[in-house]
Amino acid sequence: MPLHSTIDEVVLHIRTNLNFVDTLTRGISREQFNWCPAPGRWSVAQCITHLNLINGADLKKLRAAIEGGRLRGATADGPFQYGFMSKKFVATVEPPVVTRFKAPKPYQPPVESEIDTTLAEYRRVSNELLALVESARGLDLSKVKAGLSGIPLVKMPLGARFSLLATHDSRHLWQAEQVTKDNHFPK
Repeated sequence: MPLHSTIDEVVLHIRTNLNFVDTLTRGISREQFNWCPAPGRWSVAQCITHLNLINGADLKKLRAAIEGGRLRGATADGPFQYGFMSKKFVATVEPPVVTRFKAPKPYQPPVESEIDTTLAEYRRVSNELLALVESARGLDLSKVKAGLSGIPLVKMPLGARFSLLATHDSRHLWQAEQVTKDNHFPK
């Protein structure tokens, strides 16, 4: 999946992820939600909780980047293009998972989570992200930069940052789906 070149593409991707979470978790029990396929592998709950943690932490940086871009008058019409490093960074998190990364300690999920609370938080954070993406309409998504919570010294073009978030969600939702397809997944 290439980087999103327009706000509409990002919005569609985030909404697709929201719908996928609902489909994936419909009718799932607490036991199934928290079941791990093997030591060191995450449950459905852990995949979604990880997204809640990292996406929730990113909201402040995204909001600041959008506000800063507005103050500077950094506007342009899309579609937008991004450089090699942005493309490469987003490509590393695309599903299916080829390379595994260890989540930084603040973004490692607890062993168990409540279904309703975890899903409500995913929806809340995703909807807040959707509102931020919509508020970035008209900004130059290739010139306005946003930091990454997990890597404080790195900044990416805002549009690539939005793509990274949506694609990172897709990665972990794909991972969660693989858990439900495991032969030993509780019935």
